[in-house]
Amino acid sequence: MCEIFLTINMVILNPKFGEDFIGREKEIEELKEKIEKSGIVVVTGDRGVGKTILIHVVKELLEKEPGHFKKWKHYHINGSMFYEKIRGIFKLPFYKRITGISTPFGGISLDSAEHNILECMEKSKDKIIFIENAHELEKKDIEIISTAVDRTNRLKFVLEIAKVYLPNIKLKGGSYEVIEVKELSYEDIEKIVRKEYPNFSDDIIEKIVTLSEGYPYIARTLAYICNNKSKEEQFQFLDTLKDGYMRHTLDKIHEEILGTLDKSSQELLKCWR
Repeated sequence: MCEIFLTINMVILNPKFGEDFIGREKEIEELKEKIEKSGIVVVTGDRGVGKTILIHVVKELLEKEPGHFKKWKHYHINGSMFYEKIRGIFKLPFYKRITGISTPFGGISLDSAEHNILECMEKSKDKIIFIENAHELEKKDIEIISTAVDRTNRLKFVLEIAKVYLPNIKLKGGSYEVIEVKELSYEDIEKIVRKEYPNFSDDIIEKIVTLSEGYPYIARTLAYICNNKSKEEQFQFLDTLKDGYMRHTLDKIHEEILGTLDKSSQELLKCWR
């Protein structure tokens, strides 16, 4: 269900990958370099700033580019599905996960299933695993990731974590690299909107770009909503959002998106908001 929701969300926002990914050339190169140097890279930033699309783009580029990572297998999973997906990636039999026992040092003791995963990881061929919503990882998942990259240089993890959740992710100091994704420039947001919706008037584009405050997720969402309205309705809708804190009003925007979908899609999105 979670994967279905994510697929619908991506369709709604129609994110552009590869050559159409605007304004992130520096971050793309930085992420590629840090993946090569480190076993764990954390991609962080505010909600809606473009972290998820960045890791999708870099995964796509690494799969296509000749060179060091050509032989590596690339995977994209969601943090909430880590255990199930890792079991599939490393071809482990089904097992029931049990709760770890706290150690005197505040860590988590790994049960036999975790040890089996680690043994398979240690023997694995080269893999890069991109984890979206990594704040949903359990403590034992973090333990597995950290231990795995300590044991082998044939595994790399890219963790996408919104800045608000970053303090909750307890990785060993010095064991990972961090990339902070920040807002795009006014010009880059304008390019995104004009490229995807060339029929918008200059006034509507200016309002969307200004309201987005450099957050491409918000710009694309506002543009998507406006594309399903008349010109008069576009202005009316955008005028209701002049509060100066757009990144904190995503729920209001999502209500508008719900109105553009069929009933079954609406119910699905409501379940996973």
